[in-house]
Amino acid sequence: LAVEFVAHPDSTETYAAVSILEDFSLGFEVRSLLGHRTKVKDLPKITSLITSKLRSVLVDEIVWPSFKKVRLPDFPAAPRPTTTTATAGGVEAADTQP
Repeated sequence: LAVEFVAHPDSTETYAAVSILEDFSLGFEVRSLLGHRTKVKDLPKITSLITSKLRSVLVDEIVWPSFKKVRLPDFPAAPRPTTTTATAGGVEAADTQP
């Protein structure tokens, strides 16, 4: 699993790019919720079909270089430091640093 935090300098959009490598391991179990009287005849084949379809979707959607964007909340900007300077009349003026 790879997570990259991306912040564009031209906009306020910040997001996490989530991707996985192509040699990922996909492991899960399929069980029948039907009663003991009713049996699924070919549960291993159904498991194989589900695994194949899920792997195909993951490869298309999230395996690197593809990724999913997870938008991060905007954080308020930090206050800019101010400096005071003396002017010719003795009055101080506050300047904001860029």
